[in-house]
Amino acid sequence: MNEPRTNCPHQETGLLSWHNSNTWGGQVPSSGDVTLPSNSKVIISQTVTSVLGVISVPSSSELIFDENESSPITLDVSGMDVQGALRAGSETCRYSTELIITLHGSRPIDLNIQGQSNTAVPTYKGISINGGIISLHGKRYYPTWTRLAEAVQAGQSYLLVQEQVNWEPGQEIVLTTTAIHDSREWHKNEIMTIDYIVNSPVPGVGSAIHFTTPAEHDHIANGSYQARSPSKQYDPQFPLVVQ
Repeated sequence: MNEPRTNCPHQETGLLSWHNSNTWGGQVPSSGDVTLPSNSKVIISQTVTSVLGVISVPSSSELIFDENESSPITLDVSGMDVQGALRAGSETCRYSTELIITLHGSRPIDLNIQGQSNTAVPTYKGISINGGIISLHGKRYYPTWTRLAEAVQAGQSYLLVQEQVNWEPGQEIVLTTTAIHDSREWHKNEIMTIDYIVNSPVPGVGSAIHFTTPAEHDHIANGSYQARSPSKQYDPQFPLVVQ
């Protein structure tokens, strides 16, 4: 049973709609830098279609994201300066829908040139918290990492892990290398996209995670890597779900 949700920022009273021209004294921002009105709590309840400059949140104000069940809320900006608060959900009211914030901008030409000043300001393709609060609480996915229950061979499009996971299709995970040599230039780490998951597929296995593409490298699973073999062989064509 799901626990009741409490302290939801988007359900507070007295919120001002970002999408209402009255909030801005005449016109909803469609370009350039934007500063929220002082002493206000402004809520974004749908996609902001234009690409904005820097959004500034005064110390007396808050920018809050609503939940939108029909489609993800997207916000495109060059940066944010938060002196007040930026909120999406809370510890007792997990944000349950998708939110996409995309930062835009070109890399300063002198960013890495020795002897020249750095023109990048804190809000350059980033969110600057200047005495303010950033409070973003999404769904918890667990565990954050787990061990293989069986080796993965190159060309294999699934893997077995020791713990049961609540990850979802479309998410990406990192299948870490088991090669002796590992460096930035040469490694066998792989980023895999989840296709679907079978929990408790056979005794001794937490989950079978199937991917949209096969693995390119072998990944060892034995006692040296704290892995263990399942007590029954898993057939990816006919997965057995153990209740």
